[in-house]
Amino acid sequence: MYTSEQHAAQIQRELEKYSQSVVDELRKVTQFTFHSEIDLLDFTAFPQVLDLSITMFSMDRDANEVFGEECRSDEFAGSFTISKEVNYNYLSEEEEDAFWEFYEENEEVEEAEHKAIASWFYSCWLEAGGSSIKLPSYFSFHDHDLCLDLHQNKWISDGDKWFE
Repeated sequence: MYTSEQHAAQIQRELEKYSQSVVDELRKVTQFTFHSEIDLLDFTAFPQVLDLSITMFSMDRDANEVFGEECRSDEFAGSFTISKEVNYNYLSEEEEDAFWEFYEENEEVEEAEHKAIASWFYSCWLEAGGSSIKLPSYFSFHDHDLCLDLHQNKWISDGDKWFE
């Protein structure tokens, strides 16, 4: 039998395998000189079936990505891959059917997953020195309403980040 809490704890154990590589990529981000048109950083997770990728997008307050066609050579704008594939599948083949039945019957599982992943990312962010980045920075899941304000460690509506 599964519980949301057990599932989230197991995900966090699996994610730890990727912590150092994510911290290393986030440290690179802390060294960027960001183009002046960038108003915020949006770290977006793209979840699949028990894995995800994470990309940082440099955005303006109108929710447009800043590509920086006019950037100086020492400035950054655009997107930056934090991790191409983070696999947090801990299930054996024998467990998969029972797990997916549990997953489909319990709406809170996805929320527990998201909180576990965001908590892990936030820990990586802190270890990498992410708080030294002066731009507002957020962690979100693609096509979901909530995002984590990385400077405040607080969940907000995705729409609110554009108007703060």
